[in-house]
Amino acid sequence: MIPELLLAFGLAAAPSPDPSAVLAAILSEVRAKRHFPGGVALVSRRGVPVASAAVGVRREGGADPVSIDDRFHLGSVTKPMNATMIATLVEEGKLGWESTLEQMFPDGPIHRELRAVTLAQLLSHRSGLAAFTSDAEMEEAPKLYGDARAQRAQFAQWLLARKPALTPGAQFAYSNAGIAIAAAAAERAADRPWEDLMRERVFKPLGMKSAGFGWPAYDDPKAPWGHQLDGTRLVPHDPRGAYQLNAVIQPAGNVSVSVKDLGLFLDDHARGIAGTPGLLKPATYARMHALEPEGSALGWGVRKRDGVTTSSHSGSAETFYAIVQVVHEDGLEIAVMLNSPDSVPATAIYRAIWERFRAGAPPKPAG
Repeated sequence: MIPELLLAFGLAAAPSPDPSAVLAAILSEVRAKRHFPGGVALVSRRGVPVASAAVGVRREGGADPVSIDDRFHLGSVTKPMNATMIATLVEEGKLGWESTLEQMFPDGPIHRELRAVTLAQLLSHRSGLAAFTSDAEMEEAPKLYGDARAQRAQFAQWLLARKPALTPGAQFAYSNAGIAIAAAAAERAADRPWEDLMRERVFKPLGMKSAGFGWPAYDDPKAPWGHQLDGTRLVPHDPRGAYQLNAVIQPAGNVSVSVKDLGLFLDDHARGIAGTPGLLKPATYARMHALEPEGSALGWGVRKRDGVTTSSHSGSAETFYAIVQVVHEDGLEIAVMLNSPDSVPATAIYRAIWERFRAGAPPKPAG
């Protein structure tokens, strides 16, 4: 029946459900099944907001509710932002995707197997450098001194003089060290600390006012605390405690931001994938989100699954968990952030969002 006839018979059409209420219900349902203290999520389509929601509390055992404006720690979702900052330097000619380590670090000794490794290989995890995803690996490095930039320069000098863990370019091998070296190259090329480069070249131009570094509650006691898993128990992590990400690894995983401001970053890339100039030129977005050859994307994981192409990343520094994704074909953006390091509820929320807001099976996780 047409609406007029429905009204005539007293059969008014049922209102469509509020997308944000649907999203909040997804978060709450997953939280009831696989507990996490608090979380936020956002859905957009190429910059047009669809839904946003926040559930739970800022700290396990507390009553202070999570807000949609709260900052959460991104872990390795920092990597696409870092690559975007470096892309601005490439567009200015200060660096090139094919710049080699020998060109980017002309003053220090570089192992012969590393001399031809390129900036693109660093950002696509094909440098052959070791992972540096554990404290044990970092303990192999010599004592580093000075501010964060100085420590990253010292780390680069030490690591690049050593034989790589794997043959460069031969295979994908996830490496925080490769990202750290790329950041050190950016600092050298721009003569600015990485933190300043991120503020000046990504956060400020995109209007990401909440974006910063480190645990959200380090400087703001009202912000969400992260939590660590003790078996199945979630234990609040003191943001001012001994566990802090060291200077070397920060470019690979130490940004904190609100989900709204994270959405601004995803918006920029979703539009860029569609060919709209933004922070970068269309050709630069295309290079960063390249599907072929496999493993050539820069800062993102790009996969073809179930008939669609997705750019995504997940991350955790063992206190929070974050997932982001942009679908190339329709610009669907998904962001999920929890103050728990447990990947299970975060992945369940992501899958439920996909099924509800895209009406199709989500892509299978990349191997």
